[in-house]
Amino acid sequence: MAPTADPAGPSSAAPAELFGVKTAYPYLQTPRRLRWVRWALWWLVFLVVTVVACWLLARYYSRALDKQQNKSKGVGDGTGDFTVEFVPLKFDVSSSTLTVLFTPEDATTEADVLGRARNTTTFYVGGSPASKTFATGAVLTPFTVVYAVPADTSVYPFDAYALNFTIFALYANGDQATLDLDVNLETALPSFQYEDAVPYSLPDFNVLGFSFAFRRSGLTIALTVFTWVLMHLWTVMVVFLAAQCIFRERPAYPFMVWAAASIFSMSTIRGIQPSAPVVGTYYDMGTYVWAVVISCVAAFALFVVSFHKHKPESEKDKLLKKKEKEFKFRKFIREETALTAEAEAKAAAEAPAASYVNSSYMPLSYQR
Repeated sequence: MAPTADPAGPSSAAPAELFGVKTAYPYLQTPRRLRWVRWALWWLVFLVVTVVACWLLARYYSRALDKQQNKSKGVGDGTGDFTVEFVPLKFDVSSSTLTVLFTPEDATTEADVLGRARNTTTFYVGGSPASKTFATGAVLTPFTVVYAVPADTSVYPFDAYALNFTIFALYANGDQATLDLDVNLETALPSFQYEDAVPYSLPDFNVLGFSFAFRRSGLTIALTVFTWVLMHLWTVMVVFLAAQCIFRERPAYPFMVWAAASIFSMSTIRGIQPSAPVVGTYYDMGTYVWAVVISCVAAFALFVVSFHKHKPESEKDKLLKKKEKEFKFRKFIREETALTAEAEAKAAAEAPAASYVNSSYMPLSYQR
């Protein structure tokens, strides 16, 4: 009976050894591709950690905002001729103005049951307009006043604001009316939160006042810091990809489009930030402006490189490229053949000694 080798010979062991190391998933097993995969995974982990951190920070500040005390405060002895409510409505960062709603409410002495003033009364609020007059018989309707708030927006998003205002009222004959002032801060300004709120009064002059401060909310600060980090990483990525295309001859067309699109995407990200001031803050000078300029330069460089490299090929260049591809293909076949032969020889050397077995386990060639 003819000797035979192990049925699980080189035909089953060699491919696993050969292709499992040399050719299986070649895109992921080369060192350069592995570096890209690891970089992508680290980038994904960074994004997840950043989003979770921003979410936790937002929850912390929102709870802190809900726990603020004394959102509504009053000043006055409660026996005034009028009760006026002060409610902040809108803060315009570009012009540093705060829009406030004043609501004169019914008083027992100077308004009838329909809310109409029985005497001509002028409220002086010190804003724009500086006063509001209700004639005899006019309904006491709410009116808005715009205050100029001193501000330094260059330190955005860590800018803070403070407002002091006074209010008093005079009748048409020159007599001064007594007031009760209710300040309602429960209506939150978008992307801001209140800090200090201190009412005060000058009883000798029947003048009431209020001072309060407000700043950016925690969610706004977290979002701005996240976009600041994102723009820095985006700029580094644009420079890295441009260098890869210029010095390592990678295809420049997709990266050129991406670099050009990043210019407009950065402008969009800068514009959608809540209550953001006009461009010119430290945040812009240190991040946004440089990111846009560097992206423009990178896109222009990629365009020049792409235009220079992708010129029409001559017939001679096409023939040389074709022969080069054929040479590389033949070299690859020779290397694969050598690796296969080496793997088969190694498997044959490691196979157990020949033994006599039943002919039913022999290959067909031996049985014949």
